[in-house]
Amino acid sequence: MLRTVIRFLWRAFKIAIVLLIIAAVTALAVPVSLDVTGRSQYPSLPNGCESVAAAVSLNALGAPIAAETFASQYLPTAAIGSGVSPADAYIGDPFGDGYYCYPEALTAGINAFLQTQNTSLEAKTHKLVSVSEIAMRLHLSKKPVIVWVTVDDEMADRDDAVVWQVNGRSYHPYNNLHAVVIDGISGFKVHLVDSINGDRWMPLTQFIPIYYSMGLRAVYFTD
Repeated sequence: MLRTVIRFLWRAFKIAIVLLIIAAVTALAVPVSLDVTGRSQYPSLPNGCESVAAAVSLNALGAPIAAETFASQYLPTAAIGSGVSPADAYIGDPFGDGYYCYPEALTAGINAFLQTQNTSLEAKTHKLVSVSEIAMRLHLSKKPVIVWVTVDDEMADRDDAVVWQVNGRSYHPYNNLHAVVIDGISGFKVHLVDSINGDRWMPLTQFIPIYYSMGLRAVYFTD
């Protein structure tokens, strides 16, 4: 009896995996376009790609805010060398000498702004947001997704010459971290709303290695 139950559960598990794979491939193949209006981060936010990505996403979702206002009033920030993790705050000044933040800090800033609005919209993140999850969220929720990639379309690269002490550990910041918005998929390509390189399509064969090298970091929206 126990063996029969185990066999049944194993078959059900395999069927579920196959169905998930089919759903993921379908989501990546079927076109979707949300037509998010992008903008350049220059000249006002030379190191503010996260703030621009947040603002253009919020504007598309009906909660408009200027990227400069978001960066100055809602984005949590910390001084360079303060020992604060990029997960907790943007390190430096996005208007000048700054580095970056991770999804957790950007999510906190977005939600701080959304709490001032009459909306049920909420920003969320979790560890290791897969490409298939991004695709399914675009299709099902019809909301853009902010992702962490690289500004030069190369693999993630850290600066060995710079070291911070973060939570008692040595930390080398990234040289080429960049945040962009994905607002479309078509023909196994993703559409990037990019505040430095401009709006463009990137093949999944190019995007996936870059995104994985940057740690599968993303912010998505729910309501």
